[in-house]
Order: sequence, then C-alpha cells, then structure tokens
Amino acid sequence: MADEFIKGLGIFTAGGLGWMVLAGWYRTESFESSDQLVAPVSLSDSASMFDTMGVLLMDTFFWFTIIGALTFWVIIPIVRQAREAIGDGTWTLSGISKQVALQLESESESESESELETLSLLSDIDTHLQRHRSPLTG
Repeated sequence: MADEFIKGLGIFTAGGLGWMVLAGWYRTESFESSDQLVAPVSLSDSASMFDTMGVLLMDTFFWFTIIGALTFWVIIPIVRQAREAIGDGTWTLSGISKQVALQLESESESESESELETLSLLSDIDTHLQRHRSPLTG
C-alpha cells in the first residue's frame, strides 16, 4: 500500500508542478489579479505552435495529475481488495450459500422447512447470477 501511495504522490507532485508552471505562463494575466492560475487561457493571434503545445500540455498535466493520483490512491486498492475477496471464495454467492449450508448443518442435524427454503432461495439466486454474470466477475 505504501508503494501505491508514493507513486500517487509522485504523480500528483510532478503533474501538479508541471500544470502550475504552464498555468502561470498561460493563465496569469497580471500578478495583481485575484484569479491567477484559473483565468481563461488567452492566446493572441500571433500564438506560435509552441504556445498551442504549451496549452495542450497544461491540460494534459492537469488530467494526468487527477486521474493518476486517483488511480493509485483509490482504484488500485479497490481492485486488490476485490480480487482478495473473490479469491477467498467468500465474495461469490455460491461461496456464501456453502458457508450458510455448513453453518446450518453444524447447528443442528435436522433441517426445518425454513432452513430448506433459505437454501433453495440462495441456490436460485446463485443460479440467476451464474446466468447473468457481469464482466467484472468473469
């Protein structure tokens, strides 16, 4: 987890610094202005190819900073936890119904009608989910 945090922090720092430098060049009309770095980009008619590339790079740095940091701080940890849960077998409904069945067997050897209904309901739900699997669960 520390590895993902430092990667996200590096992306956030480098991308943010790049964006701030370019925004300082292209978005600051005056240093006395109260809307520095957030003013609309104003390129003159004599803007060169490098000015256009600078504005494009500024937007690229901004989105790289946002998406990169969110990827390493939020998305990757969520995916890892989901994989662990799926790998344990506790995340699928068939794993849950097996656990419920084992628990019911250990509690009492004689099953009542409500327990059988619960197991059949879980089995029906599991069958339905097996037919309509999402791309995330394979």
